[in-house]
Amino acid sequence: MMQITDASTESKLTPLLRLAFRPFFLFGSLFSLAAIALWVGSLNGWFSFTPYGSSLWWHTHEMLFGFVCAIIAGFLLTAVQTWTGLRGLRGTPLLLLVLLWLAGRIALLLELGQLQWLAAVIDLLFLPCVALLMANYVVRVKQWRNLVFTPLLLGLTLANALMHSAVIGAFPAGMQLGSTIAVLLISLVIFVVGGRVIPFFTSRACGFDKPQPLVWLEAVGAISLLAVIITLLVSIGWQVPKEISIVLWATIAISQLLRMARWRPQATLSNPLLWSLHLSYLFIPIGALLALGFHLGWVYSMSPAIHALTVGGMGGLILAMLARVSLGHTGRPLKAHPQMSIAFAALLLAALIRSVLPALMPQWLIWGWSLSALGWIIGYGLFMLHYSKILSTPRADGRPG
Repeated sequence: MMQITDASTESKLTPLLRLAFRPFFLFGSLFSLAAIALWVGSLNGWFSFTPYGSSLWWHTHEMLFGFVCAIIAGFLLTAVQTWTGLRGLRGTPLLLLVLLWLAGRIALLLELGQLQWLAAVIDLLFLPCVALLMANYVVRVKQWRNLVFTPLLLGLTLANALMHSAVIGAFPAGMQLGSTIAVLLISLVIFVVGGRVIPFFTSRACGFDKPQPLVWLEAVGAISLLAVIITLLVSIGWQVPKEISIVLWATIAISQLLRMARWRPQATLSNPLLWSLHLSYLFIPIGALLALGFHLGWVYSMSPAIHALTVGGMGGLILAMLARVSLGHTGRPLKAHPQMSIAFAALLLAALIRSVLPALMPQWLIWGWSLSALGWIIGYGLFMLHYSKILSTPRADGRPG
């Protein structure tokens, strides 16, 4: 097993390239701010914006595959060092991966006409590279439990390809199908990762034993999410009975709420780095309940459910994880800056405004777009303000990483 604490080798690397969380957390968050600003600006008619696909396609795709997948890559390629004991991706290989991700973002900002296929190819390369890197680490130490992330990443690649197929005209329904599958697969990643880290972080900080997962409850949660993805694929050729969707979304909501209750969220109210995790994860069952409401005819569309899962579940949980992981992996005390409580609250409020509010009062939808964007910009803007230096300078304790 390789030595992962070689300080002399580490000191020769720029701090930003010492572990994958540094560039991907920093540039991914910065990109999300730019992407939200471009989207809400074009939506309100403040300027003309004609990227690859369309402004709607670009917004949907880039928040999922540009922002969220960058954070997933940074998290997994950092965590795999802890899981396997092997030296994590760093230096020139890490720089090349970051440049590949950046090339995809630049390519999709442009209207390339007959060269659209080239933009699609560049964008589609990133996730398979991350999947291969993850698989290489896991296989080398035969740690098969963590191989689960490789098929999830390849599934996201398939969803990405479906979205691109709509742009090139091969499969017009690919945008909606691909983006929805991506949302559900990322929700499954949150299910797996959240189930590991949220109860672990909570029990350590609050001084009680970590609750052991209930096998049957974990199975119900994972299988119901996978079943919804399968029904989406089946719906390409067949009409899926509404009752099946109702049962599946109800199962997801109930199982996730039961799972969360075992993590003792009530013990976290005095710790922003913890309550932000729990409240963000709560948007997974909230999204499931809104999806259930849609299939029962109570909610006007699936949009509120999708945005509960994306803005709240993904955006909120990512912000909370970045705030904690960035401190821990740079040798700093696990104490958030006081303004990060404002950041967490702004992001969670943005999620409520973009999901629950329009579900209850659809007439607020247009106002909700801008207000939700403002909450996102406040949340991730404060993160950039307080964490840019942390992510781009050496560890406070002088150790490698």
